[in-house]
Amino acid sequence: MKNSENNIIPFPSREVKQETIESGSNLDLNNLTKMLEYLTALINSSGKPSTYSLEFKKEILDNKNDEELIDILNSSSETNWQSHPAYYQALVAVLISRKLIPKL
Repeated sequence: MKNSENNIIPFPSREVKQETIESGSNLDLNNLTKMLEYLTALINSSGKPSTYSLEFKKEILDNKNDEELIDILNSSSETNWQSHPAYYQALVAVLISRKLIPKL
């Protein structure tokens, strides 16, 4: 069975994490999981944000370093995700593109 069929999010092994996340930057995987679940439910109920909106948010986030991106994710909450879903979807996309989290 594929991971997507089980709704399982594959996370990198410890070795992969050490290669992709600089020491001192601890990604809160519990918060990431909650955010992904929340954004998925939000998208399923209200639709996807526009491509333009996502690209604009990605451009903003591309100017931040890895540690800043991880801090944004770690300090975010359900209120943030609800208020700015495109921003947090773009954050996930940037984290994936930088190989800080695996492609989902």
